Amino acid sequence: MCQYVFQCLNDPSQATIRGHLERLVGKNRLLQPLVDQDEAAAFAARWNMVGEDSCRPCCDADSFRFDILGLPHSPWNKSASRVFRDSYIDYYNLPSTTAVMLDVEDSFFTCLKTLKRSYRASRLLLGQRLNVSSKTRRYQRKSQVCGSQFRIMSLPF
Repeated sequence: MCQYVFQCLNDPSQATIRGHLERLVGKNRLLQPLVDQDEAAAFAARWNMVGEDSCRPCCDADSFRFDILGLPHSPWNKSASRVFRDSYIDYYNLPSTTAVMLDVEDSFFTCLKTLKRSYRASRLLLGQRLNVSSKTRRYQRKSQVCGSQFRIMSLPF
């Protein structure tokens, strides 16, 4: 078995999830809204009326779309995660065990959250973007300092 596929089998890394998502959607379309809000609302109504287990998927692997404007765990994105999961498992020829399915779905949602953050950042003006990145860097520095102080205080004497 190829080591790349073996890595996917044990833990679907974000790189393989992102790569497969780019394969399905196209790299240049990742940060574009693919679903309009009316379509997502109609699907959510059908999802709630029929039930998530018996509702038809929102799309198929050949015309895969996710809702970058909606919540990560919206009905549309839950359905899209299942379509993505099945496509990912087929592409990498992985076993369809519950553990693998849940790992792939969780990794998809993590990737979707990252894409949403990038989409929001891309919509900001340059000055706003610089302000946000400055605040983010400052927060990271503070958390690293506070975290290291906490680790030092918790050492046994």
